[in-house]
Amino acid sequence: MKLLCAIPKKRTQIGLVERKFFAPEQAGFRSHEECMSHALTLAEVVQRRSISGQQPIYVCFIDFQKVFDTAPHEALFLNMERAGVSGKCLAFFRALYVDSWMHIRLGDGSRILSIRICHGLRQSDPTSPLLFNIFINDLLNNCRQYGLEVPWIDCGEPGEERPHGNRLAGRLFADDVVLLAPAPETLAASMQQVSAWADRWEMSIGASKCGVMVIHGDSQRIRSRSWRLQNQEIPIVEKYRYLGVCLTPTLDEKAHVDEMIAKMHRGTAIARPFPSDPSICIAIRTRALRMCIIQPATWGTEWCGMKHPNVSRLQTAANRAMRLVGVGCSM
Repeated sequence: MKLLCAIPKKRTQIGLVERKFFAPEQAGFRSHEECMSHALTLAEVVQRRSISGQQPIYVCFIDFQKVFDTAPHEALFLNMERAGVSGKCLAFFRALYVDSWMHIRLGDGSRILSIRICHGLRQSDPTSPLLFNIFINDLLNNCRQYGLEVPWIDCGEPGEERPHGNRLAGRLFADDVVLLAPAPETLAASMQQVSAWADRWEMSIGASKCGVMVIHGDSQRIRSRSWRLQNQEIPIVEKYRYLGVCLTPTLDEKAHVDEMIAKMHRGTAIARPFPSDPSICIAIRTRALRMCIIQPATWGTEWCGMKHPNVSRLQTAANRAMRLVGVGCSM
């Protein structure tokens, strides 16, 4: 079944890529895109604006609740038709979802409930990432007019006329969304557009996991007003972990380094009995420590690892972990 699904998925994806259908802000499930480079792009835009002496950047991090499990099927098919998917490919995708049922057997086994499934993408299906990108593709369309003016990019909608082509409204990595705006008013307007999109397509936003922040600016400007998404209060944060990178209002790399070192210490404390057990081959203990503790804990060093003080602190923490097996560690 997976092999069969891969055929129309590949044809559809090639056609949409050739037509430049996908939003340039979206990097999730895209070829030649990486999670860390996506996060670094955000930091690069902020730093370039700061160096050029421009105004602060107002940011809203948005977390959708279980988008994969709640996407309405009919809304998905409508977006596919708007994207130009038709004929046998569209019929194939409809057939995958149109007659989906869930059967529930009660504890005593005496009764089976049948419930028709009208929401959610198929798990472990090769077509699901593509269908998700089609579904969420227009999220930032109405936000571009409120975005940052970045001369070196082109984020306009496909077509000849791109009135907001040099405006960056935000970044998308699958369902991880960050809105960018040059002023509090424009950020609030973008948040209203996202709320309207979520209401229209029956999506829910987890307000407790969202956050509003101003980078290289006065935090009082965002504390003097209320921030809402889908009529939910959005907290103002001084630190937010976006795609595994710890971001602060000053883009302080030290905050991310502190988190990496703390994570390495926690992992070492939990796994201490295994790497310090002399009955286990030293090569196995060393490899396990590197793969399970040091490598996950140093996620994001592409951003903060270019400065000697940061590398020195990380190297010290890694060496401390590797002493459990009696060897050194070179990062």
